[in-house]
Amino acid sequence: MARGASSRGAWAVDAAIVILAKLAASAVVLATAFRALSDDDYSRVVIAERFAQAPAWDPSGTSWLPLPFWVNGGVMMVFGRSIEVARALAIVLATLSALLVMVAARWLGASRAGALLGALLSCALPYAARLGVATVPDGAVAALILLGSASLGSGAVRERAFGALALGAAAASRYEAWPVLAVFSAVTAWDAIGARSGRLAAVAIAPMGVALAWTLHGLVTHGDAFFFVGRVTAYKNALGVPVLPLWQRLVAYPLGLIRFEPELSVLFAVSCWVTWRARQKEALTSYRRLGIALTALLAFLIVGEMRGGAPTHHAERTLLSVWLAGCVFAGDSLSRGALAWVASQRSRKGPLAGVAGLFAALLAVTLLVRPAISRIEPAASREHEVDIGSAARRLLAPTDTLLVDTPDYGFYAVIAAFGRPENARPIDDHDPRHPRVPDPFQSPEDLGRKLADWLVTPRDHIAAITEFGQVRAQNPRFVLLRLRP
Repeated sequence: MARGASSRGAWAVDAAIVILAKLAASAVVLATAFRALSDDDYSRVVIAERFAQAPAWDPSGTSWLPLPFWVNGGVMMVFGRSIEVARALAIVLATLSALLVMVAARWLGASRAGALLGALLSCALPYAARLGVATVPDGAVAALILLGSASLGSGAVRERAFGALALGAAAASRYEAWPVLAVFSAVTAWDAIGARSGRLAAVAIAPMGVALAWTLHGLVTHGDAFFFVGRVTAYKNALGVPVLPLWQRLVAYPLGLIRFEPELSVLFAVSCWVTWRARQKEALTSYRRLGIALTALLAFLIVGEMRGGAPTHHAERTLLSVWLAGCVFAGDSLSRGALAWVASQRSRKGPLAGVAGLFAALLAVTLLVRPAISRIEPAASREHEVDIGSAARRLLAPTDTLLVDTPDYGFYAVIAAFGRPENARPIDDHDPRHPRVPDPFQSPEDLGRKLADWLVTPRDHIAAITEFGQVRAQNPRFVLLRLRP
């Protein structure tokens, strides 16, 4: 009893450390004014707000999988529809994800110190930190993929069942979880046959129902089981995204593993050397199945890139589960190496010199290598759009309608901040697959036909629209007008 209580106490202490580290990382990212990876983040918030008002099986009606909208929309039903609720939920899920990393490390055989170090490394990972405050499911999905893959190293049905649940949730959120889910089901089915276990067989089959249900939905609703591939490809083609040479598409993701997180690449290389030097190659066996699952994910991404179906914005974020696995391996390996050094006591200066050298290498990579090779797409904070949308939220009556005029996809941020998407619409959705909308401000008659109760528009249009209403709020880029009947 005492040992169990001690174990629970140690877990609580480690969990508290990880939670504080993740919250600190989120606070640092928010302090840099980072809010979103792209306008897709705000679009997702708008879809969740619509779901909270009118729930639906397929909330987006696009290629996006439904679970993130169910979760976000469900939370908004309780706490209200707003960007603030969506961001708070993102931070909560990111914190839970950091704890899942620590659990996955223990399932892979890491010591308490190794699991804690791996989880802390995942908190410090720049991409994980950014995704921890963005209103997208990528960060949580990466942790679920890691947990599900890590469960393959355990013969216990309980852990394998939790792994199946994690991968099922991931597969209902992001497509990069699908190849991992396939590997999980195949390996678990193999284990079930070897162990003659009906329960393991059920665990192998159950999560595949997520992918089957979505492809059946595509077949019934869209006439194509894999409709999502065509939609992504068509959108990228309509945007005019340049097609890279075949060899560049082939190596884009493998090189991305190093380009976008070079410090982790150094840690991983050092960890491999430490494992070899300490002659603990047997420690790598627990990572074998994890490696197979993540290799399947990487192959899936490469094929998608070659066929034009990779994500449009910040495609490298789909590598996060591989980076999280690298954090776990680094934490596990470095902690084992440190213990081996202390046990050998060959040199008192050895461990200190090694730690100092590692920190020096990481600092050099951060200051010199990262700026040279990590050219990340700009973020989409949209502070002015959010500000004017929040003003509309305060000033409009519940039944008032809002028309949004923005020069680009910023209207999503306006409508997300407004919080009532059923009462708002853009003048132009800027979708390259749709016909272009003529500039309504060149014709007062056209403008009059398009107007609602209120209008958000760039400040450049003030001279053309003051005859239609009164400016009630403004910021350096946009104005909000109360339109005359």
